[in-house]
Formats: sequence, C-alpha cells, structure tokens
Amino acid sequence: MAVRWAPCSLRQGVAIGCWASNDSNPPCASGSDHAYVGSLNGELPAPGVELPGDFAFIGRAEGRLRLARGRFVGRPLYWLRVGSTTVASTRLLPLAVAAGRDLRLNLDHLFAVFEPRLRLSLNPPPFLGVHTVCANTLVDIDRFGGARTSEGPLRLEPELRLPTHELARALRDEFSSAVARECVGARRVAVLGGGGVDSSNLLATAVGNERRSGTASVIPMAFDYGGTGDDRPHLRALCSHLGVAPIRVAPSEGAAYGLQDRVVDGAAHLSVPGAFVLAAMARMRRGGAQAVLVGESSELLLDAEAAVFGDFLLTQPLRALACACRFTGVYETRRQSWRRLIGGPLLRHALPPSALALRYKSGRRRAAKLRLRELDWAGPGLRTFFATERAYPSPPPIYSQRERVRRLASSRVLMAQREFQTRWEIACGLRVSMPYFDDDFVRFAARIPSGAVFAGGWERGLLRESMEGLVPDSVRYRTDKARPDEALAEAFAVLQGTPALDELVTMRELDAMGIVDAKRFSAAFERFAADPRADPSLWGTLWPAITAEAHARWFRAFKARNVDVTPSLGPSMVTA
Repeated sequence: MAVRWAPCSLRQGVAIGCWASNDSNPPCASGSDHAYVGSLNGELPAPGVELPGDFAFIGRAEGRLRLARGRFVGRPLYWLRVGSTTVASTRLLPLAVAAGRDLRLNLDHLFAVFEPRLRLSLNPPPFLGVHTVCANTLVDIDRFGGARTSEGPLRLEPELRLPTHELARALRDEFSSAVARECVGARRVAVLGGGGVDSSNLLATAVGNERRSGTASVIPMAFDYGGTGDDRPHLRALCSHLGVAPIRVAPSEGAAYGLQDRVVDGAAHLSVPGAFVLAAMARMRRGGAQAVLVGESSELLLDAEAAVFGDFLLTQPLRALACACRFTGVYETRRQSWRRLIGGPLLRHALPPSALALRYKSGRRRAAKLRLRELDWAGPGLRTFFATERAYPSPPPIYSQRERVRRLASSRVLMAQREFQTRWEIACGLRVSMPYFDDDFVRFAARIPSGAVFAGGWERGLLRESMEGLVPDSVRYRTDKARPDEALAEAFAVLQGTPALDELVTMRELDAMGIVDAKRFSAAFERFAADPRADPSLWGTLWPAITAEAHARWFRAFKARNVDVTPSLGPSMVTA
C-alpha cells in the first residue's frame, strides 16, 4: 500500500503520525513536528527526561518517529508497521483502518477476557502487529521500523519523618491540591462514588475545594443498588454530612444502551453487564459536567499490600507485629491478615529463587485447572490456552512504599486501568480523571514510610486518618465493601430475552474458532438465566464469553467493511 508521510496532528482528541521508509526528510522544526493528548507537564519527551503527566505524545526527533507516554496513568498510545510505514495513534481504530486487508485478530486479546492475569499483566492489544507503548516510556522508531526504548527517570524527594497525625494532614492537603488540578478547565465536574472509603474521600475533597476556593462545581453521582456491602446507607450519611444531594442511577437505566458496552475502539471492553455506566455518563452530560472524577485503583497506591508490610516488618519488627495484632482488613479474619501480611512475605523472602519460581508455577497450574473446571463449556482452543505455560511477571516478595511507587510508574495493571477509563471517554465524550494518580500526589505518596501506610492497624490506615472530620466516622471506618452482584443481576434482567443477547448466546463465532462449545455453553447459560442471583461466580465465567463473542463478530464485520479501504494517512484519519 502506497503511504505518504502525514504530519503529526491532533483532531477531536486523537493524535496520529506516521513515517515511511522512503522519507529521508530531517525532523520538522515547528508546526507539525509533534502532537499530544492529555497534560504534558514538563519538557518535550527525550531520553533522560522525566515524563510527568497523563499524556501520550507523537513527534519527530533525531531522525526518528518519537512516541512517549506519561508515567502512572499516561494515556494510551499504539503503533503498527504497515508495509514500509510506521503508523502511531492514541486510538486503535485508525491503526485498524491503516492495516486494511492485512488486519489480523489477536487471539490473546480474546483469551484475556477469560483470564484477568493475562489482561492485567500483559494487556495484549486486539490486533496482531500492534504495539502498546508502556507508561513512563519513550520509543524512538527509525524509518525501517527499528525501535529503541527507554524508561523515563523518576526523581523522588527524601522520605518524610513525621508523626502520624502530621503525615495524615499532609496527605489530606496534597490530595486536595491533586483534586483541584484535575478540575482545571472544567466549570462542572461529576464525582462518581457510592460511599466507599476512597470515593467518599474524593467527593468530600471536591465539595470542600468548591466551597473554599470556588473550583469547579460538583455533581455527586452514585449507582443505586443493594446487596452485600450495601453502599447506600454510607452514601446517605456522607451526603447528609456534606449537605449535598446525589444523582442516583439504577442499573436498569442501562436498558436504553443495550449491549453497546461490549466493544469500544476496537477492543473488548466490559466482561460484565455495564451499560448503566453509559446511562450514568449521559446523566452527567445532561447535568453540564465537563469531566468525571473517579477513585479507581487507589488501592494500588495506598492499601495494605503484603510486600510493603514485609518492609515494615524488616525495618521495625516490634511495631509491625503490634500493628498486625490489631489489624482490621476488609472481608478478612485476623488469622487471614496474619497469613497475608506476615507469613506470606517472610516465606517468599526466605525461599531461594528456584523454589519461589517452582511455587509460582505450581500455583498457576492449580489455578488453570480450577478455571477449566468452572469453564466446563470451554472449547479445545480455550483449553489449550489454559494448559499452556505463560511467563507472567513476578513481583519481589518484599519492597518499600517508595519502591511500590517506582513500580507503579510503568505498571501494566495501571496501564490497563487507564486504557479502560479512556474507552469510557471515547464511548461517552467525557474526560475521566483519576486524582489518586495525579503525578504530584503519587510522588508525595512515595515519601510516606512503609509503616505509616498501616496507621492505626487499618486497611488504608493513613488515608483513613487523613479523612478525620472530612467524612463521618461510620464511613471512614467501614470494614465492608460493596459487591456488584445485585447491580449485575438487575442489569441482566433488562437484557434477558432481547434479540441481541439471544443471538450472542449462540456463540456462533467462538464455536467456529474452537474457543467455546456452543451447545454446552447454551445449556449453562439457560441454568444461569433461570436465577442470576443464585451463583455470583457465574458473572466471571459465562459473561466474559458474551463479550468475546461480541468482539469476534465486530472484528468480522469491521474486516468486511475495511478490506478494500486504502487510507491516506493524513489528518482525516483521526476521525476513523
């Protein structure tokens, strides 16, 4: 396919650029030399330069196509070699259009719907040949497709040595500043939460900022459902304390959106019924919101991670043991807490690397066998996938809070979460911000001593200490967590019996691909549909197959439409 150089461009929130092997022009000096989305907080990306901000960058420098993605929650960025041309984009669909008749489905993307470890650890893209730029990473690609990768440095200030109450106050102030930064440019922001610890802190902070400093006005939003760990009593207490009235969205409101949440930007999106999120974001837009703040993934930064407790135990053993004796986890007995926080890290720390590798391998085999027993309708392709040994990254048994932050800078788990939130942005047209991963706030979190994370012997102890007076104590010290089983059952009820769902349940594509045995799946789905509340575990087994089937059908239809397309990789590509 004949392809010409397209200047780096930005249109409708999408950055794109490409470079053909016959293009020997020197790097552009101005105008079209680069484009980016998100917030580029420092200098232009270059080797040895820090990469703060949630940006994705495409440019030309030093005779190469330069791609860079901000650390922590840098926005998605992909590239693909099409013949003698390298094409890069912040969306997947322009790359799919560019590939044309050569586009191939990546089966690992489908398998990842069934296996969360694959999705979170390796995050395979939906198309073969597509490369994902990692967070906190700069990639220079020459005109022949050779890629040179470097990681951005992360410079951190020294650890803080302060009493717990002063650390908690500093954490509260830093988070307030982070929320204010995430609201810049918006007159109204929606805050999505239900009464959980993290989201309550976020809502209270946003409301406090609005009243003190006149920042963006806040629209409180919450999903309205009950079940185990019901959030609604906590939300009522929180909103009464703050003097606000939330907009509640019932899962049944997703009926108007059917199965539109299955595939977004060419990727398999939700593996459970979740169209009520589309309904919630539509309500936000009607209310005038220009952005939505979410408390997603805060546990990756501030929860009681066993490896961080192991560092606490090695550096301050007496204090750590005293903390473990009174530790209060979420849905965890004291014995389970001891085993997780003390026994696990010390055992993994004591074992030689070979024994540890064998232990991980054995654990993966047991998990695969258990998963296949759950997926008794799996076809030969899916069974082969689970039977195949895969090398997943294994974290160190013990590391400090500071090291946790360093690992998060280029974490694939966090990357997958950012890409998930970006697909919601694409589907709904609202900017989604994650204040807990504001760059300055995360770098502050790296200064917290490991032991302080567990302040008071609580899960997310220092965060709870920082919320004193900001939220009611009944919310601050809640020990349960909402489970979505009731919401999923209600969302399924409005889809049950619809032609679109009935057609997907036939598993036509996955059966032909050998991934699912259609007859056995249909029988299993009928048993589930008779009483969706009877076995909540089935949401994680049957429903992912619905998403995978939807994606396989989408790909076949897209390929049929796209097979004769010969795109000009110019600025118009961004609207594909």
